[in-house]
Amino acid sequence: MTRLMGIFFLTGVLLCMGAAMMAIDIYMTDDRKTAARASINAQLDEAAASYDERAENGCRRRCGFLATMAKAVTDLRDGIFAGPPFDPETVFAQPPEGWRMAPYDLATVEGIMGHRLNRTPLVSPTYNQLLTRFDDVAKAAQTGAVRLYAKDEARVAIALKITDAGLRGKDAPRTAPPEGVIAPLTATDGLPFRLHPQVSVDLLRDTRIAVGYRHYSMDLDGQVRIDVLATGPTAKVEALLSSFDLEPIIDALPRPPAGYRPDDRVLSVARTPTTGG
Repeated sequence: MTRLMGIFFLTGVLLCMGAAMMAIDIYMTDDRKTAARASINAQLDEAAASYDERAENGCRRRCGFLATMAKAVTDLRDGIFAGPPFDPETVFAQPPEGWRMAPYDLATVEGIMGHRLNRTPLVSPTYNQLLTRFDDVAKAAQTGAVRLYAKDEARVAIALKITDAGLRGKDAPRTAPPEGVIAPLTATDGLPFRLHPQVSVDLLRDTRIAVGYRHYSMDLDGQVRIDVLATGPTAKVEALLSSFDLEPIIDALPRPPAGYRPDDRVLSVARTPTTGG
């Protein structure tokens, strides 16, 4: 019975939200729309916080369930009404002199990696996971973008993805660096690009193979993920990465990542062995 009541409650809240938003959009001026939306959002947040507090104070069954529903409502609201903090398509600045920039092309990324994308679920080598990630990011409307760079024999693909935490301005769990990735040496804007081992691991077949591409990654406190695939001279690739301007991205985020220092323009790459996870 309690769960049924909760379902009715949640349905009623959603209907009220929809009706309120429709009324706001139709009948109110822009200034009043802004104020009304802010008031509705504040009431939803207050309700979720109130349920959380009551649950922590010993109301385990009903209050805990209602807390979950209140959070579901606020998460649904955030998912529907919260837009991305910036347009990923606009933060790729023009490359340094001598570099050419192009939009995403799967065949080019496959050429960098020396492997073809296989969408079969049981294909699990690291290189296929990376190809899938780049292809998914390129297709993520409003939250992801990929750019390709070339200079002489150097080829670089950069993928940028805004996470749910970046969309909602909420805390994301901080994860440890992947196995085989060691501490950074220096930093660009105080934030490290990490260099992953040049090994592709297939857990299903328990095999490891050396790869010719290099994989760098940067995590902005769980709000934005940047992945880089590259071939060619290390000095050229890392010179391109050191020119990557993070300021337009970080200025648009709900909060700057820990360690961000906009005046520190030295590239950070965590050096790793060629055997690792």
